[in-house]
Amino acid sequence: MLGVLTIFAAVLLVPADRVQLQIMVVLAGILALEAGIWGLPQQFMPNDRQFTDLRAEGEYFTDLIRNLNQAARALEPDISDAGPSHEEPEARLKEVLAQMHESVDRMGRGRRKGDLRTPPTESGLSSFVTSGVSAS
Repeated sequence: MLGVLTIFAAVLLVPADRVQLQIMVVLAGILALEAGIWGLPQQFMPNDRQFTDLRAEGEYFTDLIRNLNQAARALEPDISDAGPSHEEPEARLKEVLAQMHESVDRMGRGRRKGDLRTPPTESGLSSFVTSGVSAS
């Protein structure tokens, strides 16, 4: 971000008759961009995320929302891509809702770092995770 702002500042704020200064400021911006690409700022500004488990649970919950959408679509009689027909649509919907409630409970318990247990893997969600709607 700093590199982009530096380049914009060189173009917008440095007078046009000072081409050498513009080039130097643009080069400084490019160097800042490259430093960001190589991860150099992380050595000086460490990652302050404390709730990585909560983030993982949130991503799992997003997958559950996709599954809920698919289960709700299965209730519609004219939807042909609603997934496998080996389960009743109502049962699928109830299963997803139960998983969502469990996930919300885990999020509530995960107020402190490390309080969340690992959410189920994508293969452990249910059989309709990969049945037409990708989990990613």
